[in-house]
Amino acid sequence: MLPRGTQTPFAFGDTISTDQANYDGMQNVYGNGKPGKRLNRPVPVGSFPPNPWGLHDMHGNIWEWCEDGYAADFYKSCPKQDPVNINNGEQRLLRGGGWGTTPA
Repeated sequence: MLPRGTQTPFAFGDTISTDQANYDGMQNVYGNGKPGKRLNRPVPVGSFPPNPWGLHDMHGNIWEWCEDGYAADFYKSCPKQDPVNINNGEQRLLRGGGWGTTPA
């Protein structure tokens, strides 16, 4: 049976390590995490363990450019299921982090 959801910032728990995702672990860590490595390049999908739903590389590696427009306070009052912020602005959301960024 697949898990229904998480109550933590990451599918892996309260923090994340460079053993679980490709990001710059040398500069900053998230929460109580420990410093890690920096590969300084993208890696093939499946290089890291899957999350509890069986999906690989949902944190780190490359950014996902989303259709949602950026609005700082959108998620405070949006629908909880399938929130989509369609606007005509030029800024779009980036999700997932990237190999050259720090966890946020």
